[in-house]
Amino acid sequence: MRTLRLVSLTSSVLLIAVTGNASAAVPTTVISGTLAPGASGKTMRVVALQSKGPAVTATASSSGAFSLKVPRSSVNGLSLQLLTSKGRYAGPVLLYVKSRVGAERFKTTTAATIKLGTVTLATGYAKLSKFLASSAVYSTVGAGAVSLNTAGAPIGAGRLGLVSTTSRRATARGAAGSGGAIGGTCASSGSPETGPGGDCDADGVPNVVDVDDNGNLSLDMTDKQTSQTTAGIAPWSEIIMGLGQAQNANTGATAESINSLLGPQVGMTGSDGLNIVLFVDEKAITSTASATPFDYVWATCSTGVAWCSPGTDTANMNGIGWYEGTHGSWASFHGARCVSASSGGGYTCTNKPSSYPGFGLINVPPNGGPSGNTTWVASIKPNALDTLGTVIPGSLFSLNYRATPTGAVSQAPVAIQPYFVTTPGVKSYTTGGVTTTISDRSSTAPGTSEGNPIQLGADNGFAVSGWRPQRFALPGEDGSFFDVGALNYGLQVRFVRTPDNVMHQVTEESSCPLTGLSNLTPNSVSGSDAIGRIWPAKDTTAFDRLASPTNTISLATNVAACLADVYHLPTTSGSKVSVVLSAAGSYLTGGVNRSNLALSLELN
Repeated sequence: MRTLRLVSLTSSVLLIAVTGNASAAVPTTVISGTLAPGASGKTMRVVALQSKGPAVTATASSSGAFSLKVPRSSVNGLSLQLLTSKGRYAGPVLLYVKSRVGAERFKTTTAATIKLGTVTLATGYAKLSKFLASSAVYSTVGAGAVSLNTAGAPIGAGRLGLVSTTSRRATARGAAGSGGAIGGTCASSGSPETGPGGDCDADGVPNVVDVDDNGNLSLDMTDKQTSQTTAGIAPWSEIIMGLGQAQNANTGATAESINSLLGPQVGMTGSDGLNIVLFVDEKAITSTASATPFDYVWATCSTGVAWCSPGTDTANMNGIGWYEGTHGSWASFHGARCVSASSGGGYTCTNKPSSYPGFGLINVPPNGGPSGNTTWVASIKPNALDTLGTVIPGSLFSLNYRATPTGAVSQAPVAIQPYFVTTPGVKSYTTGGVTTTISDRSSTAPGTSEGNPIQLGADNGFAVSGWRPQRFALPGEDGSFFDVGALNYGLQVRFVRTPDNVMHQVTEESSCPLTGLSNLTPNSVSGSDAIGRIWPAKDTTAFDRLASPTNTISLATNVAACLADVYHLPTTSGSKVSVVLSAAGSYLTGGVNRSNLALSLELN
């Protein structure tokens, strides 16, 4: 099994726009309006978003006026979403309101134009000054409409969709009937409602932005119910830090100290800082398998997104599985296509021409996924000076795609998801019957390097008590750091160096068996599911909560027995063992969000 590599993916949304010469035979509809007040609406972008399929975007003029030309066949179920000039999600547009129900989606039309008039901006959403007729929109919750709060706003507005909608979701699914209906079930990835523009929990925030697509207060990054359906094209991310640099809310982490590690550093390697991975199948973008595979896929961010906007080269392209190494500026990477080597294993990759746009993705062969080269990946290090201020959950950027080098270009929406900003924290460790509380977290403290390992006791047992990794508060949440709940935990060996200086590298991910679990429970291991094998313990706390030093977890293993039985590696006394205390969410397409703490041990 291939070793998984994660690249952190900030919260941005991919927008799809259609360019090129469209056939005159295809009827279109122009949707127009004016954002007010003009000062706020100026330079905002309006996105016409289908449940599944391409999106169309327009930038408002200095007066707030905008106009979107869309295929008439795509109007049914279409919603309008707002973005700031820097790509941050600003909310949906309400087209019709009656009591506590709001309509965001158009019904089928034969009209060549739809004039919305004035669109009034509010906090986290907007609404028409003069609503459309109820017959022009989907106005029933469970069939395309959304629930409103007492102030008249969609209940998910201003919160990136992190709101409980359990009872509403049950109603919505029951009312919609067929999975093909507007607002239909999201139980399977084949339903149109599971697409980027769908809204499974009827909270008013489309799935592509919604951090909790099914309204159960469990983030999509940890929720098995949504990770393989609505969150199927969501980016995933990874951070890894050694004990001497690790950040945790309970060991004094601040926004400044976190930024210094997630952002650019002298001598930064592919494993340092924040890594974001794009792993997208063509079918997930277009909603149907392409008759003609894509020629190319590349990303564009809005002007003002410092790490990936046009004219910037902050972000770096990392190697990922098929395409190893660190490859410099993402802005200067024009994509590649990889195929399985004809002999000797591995892959042969060919770079796309330099005339192709920068910010490219890599076309890779199936790896347990769909047949054919229909998957596009990129492992990105934002390298932003202010990572926390520029890699923002709910921000949007575009994935562009085309079938031929000169063909029409379409765009698809993807959003940056919440990501880990700290690693698991170690409060104390026990070995040889002696418990040591960590007070020294300097670069020379025990456990920070091969030169300064934690000396294991006579039985080579190792137990850890500590804290969960954290994320920053999302819009609508009070506080700063939140412990991420529902994570899977493992203790994974990276390499062993024997006293004769022979390095034994681990090439397949597994975890040591875990015992002594506190506030964790054993994960089941079944079939090809790697979660239980790589992360054999699961948090008993299902939801995120404010970080607290009293919110602890504990686990233990016997390192020598693990090396012998799981990894089949030497257990020579004096050997240095590099391990990772890893916390991970549920599997997304191609990978998993994870936060890793690296520790150095020495066998007795």
